[in-house]
Amino acid sequence: MAAPVRDGINARPIRIRSAGTALARVSEVLPQIASELPQAFDRGDIVDDDGESPLTPDSPVRVGQVVWAFGGVTDEPDEPITVPILAENERWLAVDKPHDLATMPRGRHVAHTLTVALRRQLTNDQLVAAHRLDAATAGVVLVTKEPQWRGPYQLLFEHRRVTKEYLAVADVSSMDRVPVIGERQRIELRLEKPRTSTRTLVEAGQPNSLTDIKCVWHSGEIAGFRVRPLTGRTHQIRAVFAHLGMPIVGDLFYGHVGVGGEGIRRRRQKTPLQLLARSLAFVDPINGENVTVETNRVLDLWDFPHGRA
Repeated sequence: MAAPVRDGINARPIRIRSAGTALARVSEVLPQIASELPQAFDRGDIVDDDGESPLTPDSPVRVGQVVWAFGGVTDEPDEPITVPILAENERWLAVDKPHDLATMPRGRHVAHTLTVALRRQLTNDQLVAAHRLDAATAGVVLVTKEPQWRGPYQLLFEHRRVTKEYLAVADVSSMDRVPVIGERQRIELRLEKPRTSTRTLVEAGQPNSLTDIKCVWHSGEIAGFRVRPLTGRTHQIRAVFAHLGMPIVGDLFYGHVGVGGEGIRRRRQKTPLQLLARSLAFVDPINGENVTVETNRVLDLWDFPHGRA
């Protein structure tokens, strides 16, 4: 069965390895939190395989049974997170994600994520994002409303049938040749993210990523770009800009590649990542409608007189 949901957060599945009592067997699977489990049972956070019935410490469990655990969330926000809705119909909604908010629960990011925030905001535990957007990146995200719509819209992204445009402000202070305004480039690179690495690396070999970039303004140490990723590699835009020697301002993860001036270094520390998912455009797979959704957000360092979005 699908994971039960409570307060917007999916329960964690626990597969029982041997018959016995619930407390003993769950402790066997989760020894790192064994001391906390009696309180979890008292709160009703450990439930039967039906996803609803609370288990007691002495409840019998069987080999191969899946029980569910709620709780253990350490990143509850102090105030509810409200996410602006840009467009919607009965199947999906497009939202304007802020900087520094993970798209989906994973690892230490659970309650402080776009998915959980929207489920709570709209009281709909069926909401699931159709694609990922880096936590550090702001902008448009498409979210499906019910399970039957997840497949059709997720396939749009998997099959590259969505046109995505980003805006980026990059540190060009270390470049020998300053980008020319109006110049377009198609960057073809082989990008790989090793299982043991948190970074996407540029490697030798057949290119597996395509990125179109166009410089639209230049001002001192920084320049603004329109970017269209034609493939969907992890951290693709950030890795490409760093490889070109002009890391995106605010990118503490890839930003060490460009040396930059002291002013740029200060901006990296104080400014959110200057990367914005400006728009999504696609043909709706259900009714054939042409859909284009644009963000209402702006980048702190975008030069509006010369680079109007």
